[in-house]
Amino acid sequence: MAPTAADTTLRERAWAAAASVCDPEIPVLGIADLGVLRDIRIENGVVEAIITPTYSGCPAMNMIALEIEVALENAGFARPKVTTVLSPAWTTDWKSRSRESAQDDKWNFCLTAGTLCPANQERP
Repeated sequence: MAPTAADTTLRERAWAAAASVCDPEIPVLGIADLGVLRDIRIENGVVEAIITPTYSGCPAMNMIALEIEVALENAGFARPKVTTVLSPAWTTDWKSRSRESAQDDKWNFCLTAGTLCPANQERP
């Protein structure tokens, strides 16, 4: 069955909420920009975020998963689920180039001492 317009809107809302989460180790980058956020699935009204760590031992993944859950709950999604998938392994090809540039990320990070996440805040 093809997704309805309502399903698509719901998925887009969930994606936007999850994508607002920043990498706790590199707070100038959102998890969607890094390619860590792989997919959003909605089944029987339950939202599931699929994430892949940049490497299998990444210590930030538990915090990222918790922050995704909070972001989804704050967006009105009850009992969201976060699933970590290790295969296929993360690759730099998954990083988003929709952002202005990596140099811009560095500038923002330095300017704000690591407190600005472009995923959810406006640039000064």
